[in-house]
Amino acid sequence: MKYFSRIVLDPRHPGAKEAVAQGYPGTAHCDHQFLWRFFPAADGTARDFLFRRVEPGSAQRQPQFYCVAGRAAVAPHPAWQVDVRPYAPKVEAGDCLHFDLRVNPTQAHKRDGKSFRDDVVMHAKKRIMAEHGARRWADVPAASRPPLYELAEQAVRAWLGTADRPGLSARHGFAVGEDLRVDAYRQHRWTREGAGKDITLSTVDLSGTLQVVDAPRFEQALLGGIGHGKAFGCGLLLVRRA
Repeated sequence: MKYFSRIVLDPRHPGAKEAVAQGYPGTAHCDHQFLWRFFPAADGTARDFLFRRVEPGSAQRQPQFYCVAGRAAVAPHPAWQVDVRPYAPKVEAGDCLHFDLRVNPTQAHKRDGKSFRDDVVMHAKKRIMAEHGARRWADVPAASRPPLYELAEQAVRAWLGTADRPGLSARHGFAVGEDLRVDAYRQHRWTREGAGKDITLSTVDLSGTLQVVDAPRFEQALLGGIGHGKAFGCGLLLVRRA
């Protein structure tokens, strides 16, 4: 059994400041550790939950979190509102759904006989630079140097795949509609304790409609997430009926 949990702070609660003082997330690499408090378990238990942080809108002052896990979330403080329901999605081939997804768009490549996982947007940038013999992006002729948002959209669409060239979406049992939106391409950097070097993570937000092609694969994607970077809030498919 899986559970879908929605977590948000109630700023009107008299203990809201105390709850925030106990630790509040602010960056992609802190959110997972923060949310672990909502899933108490014995020492050594794997952090086996997916999550998505959604920033506040005009009518909401606090970010909220959606989580899918093998156990129900429990509020560590009464100022946190936690709504939980069993999660056992059932779909059929041909179903059309609206979706929202934050992903870490990377792809495996080989260089000098070694495997590397590259950000698909940066990989596209390097390819264009190599085609023009440029060492810097600014040295690429303007006519061949698309804006970053345009480059990100092209690279991510190709990564997701098309009918002619299947990609990530086909491996997870769905096809993306023509209304796909590719937004908020970002690179996050931080230093991990003991690592001795900066960690880099890229994310992009996708939304639009999709069609289920392989129901069992797609149901597994809903429960287990897709892509890499799941510990940093990537991979959780949020869907609703179109």
